[in-house]
Order: sequence, then structure tokens, then C-alpha cells
Amino acid sequence: MNDQAPVCPGCHFACAIDDYECARGEAFHERWAAGEELPVRRGPGRPPAGGMPEGTMKPTSDERTMHLLHILEIALSDLERESGSDAPERRVVDCLMRHNRAASAFVIEGRTHLSGAELSDALEHVKSHHLAEYQQAKTGTTFYALTDSGIEQAKAWLEERRAAQARFLSVLDDAEEQQLHQLVAKLLEPGFARMRG
Repeated sequence: MNDQAPVCPGCHFACAIDDYECARGEAFHERWAAGEELPVRRGPGRPPAGGMPEGTMKPTSDERTMHLLHILEIALSDLERESGSDAPERRVVDCLMRHNRAASAFVIEGRTHLSGAELSDALEHVKSHHLAEYQQAKTGTTFYALTDSGIEQAKAWLEERRAAQARFLSVLDDAEEQQLHQLVAKLLEPGFARMRG
């Protein structure tokens, strides 16, 4: 391993793992999830990892859970990318579908988190491909509205996304999926409570 050893993006010890290739490497992941003590090697000038002695690292239960959630976040991002759902033009079309098939550029920017050239290019793409058209209301307000072709394309993209999500979750049986729903809802409940409050 060279001095610039890769660092696990899910690891909060800021250390490098011997023979480590990827945050989702099966051998590492299985040992980490099992709570095994893992050999570590820090690069030059790296501070001690969480106060742990050089040469070993044993994750706590909380750290293993946060690591798994981080890897899940990466996997979900990969899923969005592979299904094309994160493409700027798809995000614009999806935003319009969610806003009664029409929205201003300001709303689209806020909902899609696209800005600058990326937003301009995406809006130009949906217009040039006849997925949406630029319109002006009697009040003078301007907005983008989906065309019939845009609505059909949005529905087709939604089905593609649902199929990709179904493949991702297919490893879970009904009971496991129900358990996952309950656990995620429990984790998110404090945030929902703040929103309601």
C-alpha cells in the first residue's frame, strides 16, 4: 500500500485499512459489520484514529450502524445515477409533474437544487425535446409547463425508476421490508415531529 492509502468514506477514524480497496468491499464490510478488530495503518502525519492505539480498530455498535447507513446512502446515489433519475432534465420534468405539471424557473431551481448553467441547460433540453414549453400567464407570470409528450415521458421515467428500486429491494422478503419500514420510520420520527411542531 502506498503512502496515499485510500480512506474509507464511511469510517470516522480517519485511518486507512490494510489491503482495503473500496468502502463496499465485501471482506471489509463483513468483518466491520461483525464488530471484528481490524488492522489499520495510518498514512504519514495522520492523527490518531479516535484515540485508538496504532494497529487495531474495533468499531462500536453505533459506528457500525452509521457506517452501514453511509454505505446505503452511497448505494442509493448509485441507484439514482444508474437509473438516470439524477439527470438534470429528468429532475426538471419530475419537478413539473409534482407541481401540477407547471412551475416557474424559481420553483424548479429550489426543488431540483440545480442552478446556473446546469439549470439553463436542463430547461433548454426539455424545451428542445418538446417535453415542456415556456408560457406566460395573463398576470405576466412566466412558467414552464409539461407538454403531452413530457407527461408521457415523465410516466415512462417513473416506471424505470420504480423498476430499479424494486430490483434493489428484491433481496428483502415481505417481513424484512416491513421491518425496514418500521426501523427507518423510527429513526426519522424526531425530524417529522419537529416539522409538525
